[in-house]
Amino acid sequence: MDDEHNLNEDATINTDNAAGSQPDEKDEKDDDDDAHMDTNLDSPAADNPFTTAGASTQPQPPSTPITIPQGQSIFANPPSLGLMRERLFEINDTIEFSAQDFERYWPFIDNVWIRNRAASTSKETNSVTEWYQCRLRKANDRTPYVPRPTPEGKVGRKKRVRENVSCEMTLRVVRIEGATTSYRILRGGAKDVKHSHDLDYVDGVKRNSGIMDTARREGIKGYQPSSTFHRMWAEPEKMLEAGGKFLKISDCRNVTMTWRNENPTVVLKVHDGFASRVSTGPKPRNPTTPTTIAHGTAYQSMTPTKAGLPTPVLPQDTLQYPAHARDFLEPYLPPQTNTTSTAPHVTLTYASSLDSRIALAPGLRTALSGPEAKAMTHYLRYRHDAILVGVRTALIDNPALNCRLEGAGGYGGKAGANQPRPIIVDPHARLVIHPDMRMLQMVKQGKAKGPWIIIASNTSPHPVAVRILKAHHGEYIKVHYGYHPGEPAGFDWPSIFGILHNEGIKSVMVEGGGCVLSELLRGQHSSLISSLIVTVAPTFLGKGGVPVSPDPRFDTQGQPMATRLRDVKWQAMGQDDVIMCGKIGGVQPPAANGNGLLDGIEEFSQQAVANGPAAAAAEQAGASNASAP
Repeated sequence: MDDEHNLNEDATINTDNAAGSQPDEKDEKDDDDDAHMDTNLDSPAADNPFTTAGASTQPQPPSTPITIPQGQSIFANPPSLGLMRERLFEINDTIEFSAQDFERYWPFIDNVWIRNRAASTSKETNSVTEWYQCRLRKANDRTPYVPRPTPEGKVGRKKRVRENVSCEMTLRVVRIEGATTSYRILRGGAKDVKHSHDLDYVDGVKRNSGIMDTARREGIKGYQPSSTFHRMWAEPEKMLEAGGKFLKISDCRNVTMTWRNENPTVVLKVHDGFASRVSTGPKPRNPTTPTTIAHGTAYQSMTPTKAGLPTPVLPQDTLQYPAHARDFLEPYLPPQTNTTSTAPHVTLTYASSLDSRIALAPGLRTALSGPEAKAMTHYLRYRHDAILVGVRTALIDNPALNCRLEGAGGYGGKAGANQPRPIIVDPHARLVIHPDMRMLQMVKQGKAKGPWIIIASNTSPHPVAVRILKAHHGEYIKVHYGYHPGEPAGFDWPSIFGILHNEGIKSVMVEGGGCVLSELLRGQHSSLISSLIVTVAPTFLGKGGVPVSPDPRFDTQGQPMATRLRDVKWQAMGQDDVIMCGKIGGVQPPAANGNGLLDGIEEFSQQAVANGPAAAAAEQAGASNASAP
């Protein structure tokens, strides 16, 4: 909605923010070429520099044939729309509308006029007057526009520079209340003031709401944007009178973006007679998997391709996690269907030594898990909306915090698709933000999403860091941080997860470091954790290592208490690693499968219980007698 300014009629208005706003064009450059029309407003062909070069010739409709059912039009144009748009543009005479007619015609001309001051009410005439000015009007004393330098690390957006157009045309819209509401539209300034441009020019600068609503109505029926565009041009007369001469496929795409985000699984269709150039369909949630794979080997890219089709080129570090190794993880992963939960699913996952250490020493990177467990980690990232780490991990490791599984964005998928959001807990903004960070490099390559950095509410990050982060689609998020009675200083974790949930993050994978993991395992925070997935390596790191361990718990009598996981499962992974999955809290139920023991250990224990100590002694005595001379 345009800002209202309480100014007098002859005041100069600054409309820099409102003028020429246009849907963000994020899509293929080819879309504009498909329109088969001249949209170059900088052409010197016309004598008037403010007149569209292509205004004298009608654009050629797209060549793709579209079948129009007899008597069925997608346009809802009111009568004589083209003539009425010209009248509402020129304002050479007073125009009177009923309330219904005003609501039908005004959306097709709202790209020309913007409201520039608060409405004035007259009790004597029982009317309300609103003042409008031409969208291209500029303040006389405004300094010339100088483009800001592109921030470091940001790719400059390809924008068309508008000519130095200024238009002084204004109008008044008087709403008269009575038995029936009516509208009177008349010129706002002197009669000799006219537009410094034609209607085609402003149609090229901004699309009107009427033509965009037509594209939206067709798009939400499930049609591809390119098909909607060609279907609209199948009725060229109605398209032109509605002001759609400069409509582009990207406009049809942008106007339905909200609906497409709300309905990601809808398979887009095309109109009869339109040969689609784009293959669309529901986005698969699980990555493509090979039909067979050797167990116990590193899971590199092995997706089979159809005979005769070129094999897609994937980055050399692309990983794949086979289907047969996923089932045991499913009970501990976020649900793939929408839930009514008010908090995100939080999974703690990390690699640990036998003595519960994650590194040999603070600040020293230590590899614990094998390639199979590494591929599993990227599968877990694929299944979560966000990855959360502490600032120490970000400072030491300079991690990419992305998903390298085949099918994710940058690894066979669309840029940024199915990539988790990196989240860094940095209370005092210690992390230095620069374009060469691996996280930001991954964003530029389409292999990651922009990171969110959680800082304390009383921390102010450097303006350059803010600018670089925003240039890479990242943000700083301020959260309360301070001392709580009887507790050490720390973040309010329920608030953090609540904020993330409100921002659309429905699942969070917490990977480290030791301080973050240990704090979340504390008794007062453990209820926030949905599941644990820990890779246990056959290694001792020693007392100097970085531990992951919650603070001790005590009962009401001061006796120490143990924290035991429930719903525990163990799974061998690769040659040496073991994956332990479990959940915190609740009562430990009796387990029918040996309480989560490994198959071999469970079998041994069952045999020992069945035979008993007496059977074992008799067996030993028999062996001794057999060996006697």
